Amino acid sequence: MSRAASRPAGERHPSGRKPPPTRRALGRLGTVVLIALPILVAALLLRPRRDTSDRSSRAITIDDLAMLDSLRTADARRDWVTKLFWAERLGARRPRDHGVLLARGTAWSNYALDQRPSRALARPALRTSLERAECMRRALALMDSSAMAAGVPAKWVDSMERLAQLDETLGLPGDALIAYETVKQRLPDEMAPALRAYWLRALFYDPVHPDTSEWDRRMRSLGRR
Repeated sequence: MSRAASRPAGERHPSGRKPPPTRRALGRLGTVVLIALPILVAALLLRPRRDTSDRSSRAITIDDLAMLDSLRTADARRDWVTKLFWAERLGARRPRDHGVLLARGTAWSNYALDQRPSRALARPALRTSLERAECMRRALALMDSSAMAAGVPAKWVDSMERLAQLDETLGLPGDALIAYETVKQRLPDEMAPALRAYWLRALFYDPVHPDTSEWDRRMRSLGRR
């Protein structure tokens, strides 16, 4: 008789550890898990929940309205620091809302460029060009994002026009022209962007004395009008 056969039933493995489970035992355990898991998931999904949707949506609406009121108040008194604070608070709650993105972009540009009152003379909101450039970079990105989030053509045109205006403020007429021409191609009936694009092209033609009538004659001579 071999040693394995003569070993008593309760005797431990020679190494002091219990023998590893057999394949049959592992298979039974896997079957039990596969049966119990769908039952557990179904029980969790069918568990009754409290209906708090009305209260939470009402609270969100009240908070948003209070923030919007604070934002308008800060804008009316030209307090750009406070306006930026409330705009960013709204942005954290509504990151993909067109109006909020537009308000955030405007707040960052005003914070960077507009003046603050002081005792003697009004001074810029930011003292160094690097700070202003960083704020304007954020403003441009937010304006561009608002155009992407616009659900109707009127909102998209508003975002593109503001984006082009920021480009012109920064001394980037070429980027502004691209924005105006994009609106012109997609919505040719929008007159304001088309006229501004026409003016910028005349400015490129003669930066010192931009004359749209001269530009028109030039275009007609080339057969483009």
